[in-house]
Amino acid sequence: MAQTGDTLTLPSGTTFRILESAADSAGQRVEFDITAGPGGHGPVRHFHPVQEERLTVVSGQLSIELEGEWQVLRAGEARTIPPGTVHTYRNDSTEPVRFRDCHSPALDFQDYIEDLDRLRASGRVAGRRGFRARVHVATILHAHRSTQLSAGRGQRLLELALATIGRFM
Repeated sequence: MAQTGDTLTLPSGTTFRILESAADSAGQRVEFDITAGPGGHGPVRHFHPVQEERLTVVSGQLSIELEGEWQVLRAGEARTIPPGTVHTYRNDSTEPVRFRDCHSPALDFQDYIEDLDRLRASGRVAGRRGFRARVHVATILHAHRSTQLSAGRGQRLLELALATIGRFM
């Protein structure tokens, strides 16, 4: 299990440095310092059934979508996303964006990020393109559906189908 201070890297290249691990907070929260390069993006539109998420921009600017409306957060600005709120993020700028991301309670969100880091390190994906990469990512999403669900029912059904295929790969 990753610890406070460790850095995890997603298949997209976005890095997550753990500021406070789930273990260190006794499950109350997990907090990351995230860096996304120009054009970097978060997961598909999704929601957290029982977690609150707080995004605080440290440097650069972060575009976030909340319930279908896009807004730009700049250094020093923050948004709290209540449980059940559909959202995503991306870096539309030409500079890296660095922001803090806190999920409360932690649940298995840190495990989800660690699984994505292990997938990247395994060399089985080079980004999120291609059928095999989508199967591997869907398998991870399906395993952590108590923490994070894709917003669209069709997307969730596709992830279930791909995760089922992934069990046989």
